[in-house]
Amino acid sequence: MSDIIFSTKSLHPCDRFSNGNDDAYKAFVEHDCQLEDWHEIEAEARSTSLGSVELSVFRNRSTTLRRSVRQITRAPGDAIFAYVQVSGTSTISQDARDITLESGGLILVDTQRPHTITYSGASEQLAAQISRSEIEARIGDISRATALGVDEGSQVVDLLCLALSSGSAGKRQLSSVRSTSLLRLKGVIEGRLSACETTCAEVARAAGMSVRYANQLLATEARSLDRYIWERRLERCRQAFDDPCQDAKTITEIAYAWGFNDVSHFGRLFKARYRVTPRDYRAHSRVVRRMDVNGAH
Repeated sequence: MSDIIFSTKSLHPCDRFSNGNDDAYKAFVEHDCQLEDWHEIEAEARSTSLGSVELSVFRNRSTTLRRSVRQITRAPGDAIFAYVQVSGTSTISQDARDITLESGGLILVDTQRPHTITYSGASEQLAAQISRSEIEARIGDISRATALGVDEGSQVVDLLCLALSSGSAGKRQLSSVRSTSLLRLKGVIEGRLSACETTCAEVARAAGMSVRYANQLLATEARSLDRYIWERRLERCRQAFDDPCQDAKTITEIAYAWGFNDVSHFGRLFKARYRVTPRDYRAHSRVVRRMDVNGAH
């Protein structure tokens, strides 16, 4: 997802709360935001479209979002949000139901009724904004499906995948069940990338499937389960090399932090993936960042 809706990274700490909150209002639905420590606010959202569905990824720290009756009256909207927890945890409260989402968990939230979302610590969440009419055409009154976890509402799982199943005729698409399984599998993987002892069997079991089925799902993207895991770990390391806040960490420390236990093996994989060694990539990234800062002045 390359379209940034809002980000606090470039803002002065004193402006992050008000500006970030204003941008979030414009991008999604009006809400109130409460922070544990506004000095440490850090948030970013990226978005893209898939047919009639708007997909977004949120990254933020400990935050509580509340949508009240007053805000709903002022700006009703008709969107239903399907949230998938990628990493960290969140608690969603709506219709007197409280659900805690962990990695891979999925839930529906109705923007026309009050709700609260609390993110605990660093969190990453995928959100699919879906038209109410598309959902209610499939399951009727949405109120019986909100604030239900995946295990409690299997119908919600099928619903999300049906809503996302847009595309031209003739293109190969996964069934609703397989689409949901793939989404859940990827969510589980994201939550376990830092654990070097994680095995394919453990990931598949946590996602509620066999390794064989996980490989079948990823085969639609020309990947195996093992390959997808190390590709995601390499990407996390690459992002860390671009992050000035992690400049003090060594390449070995970053590699170990994202699940690699052999720095030589990591180096070979990184070069095969990005056609440059980790050391050269990091050096180039630092030069580019310095040029950007000097250019800004």
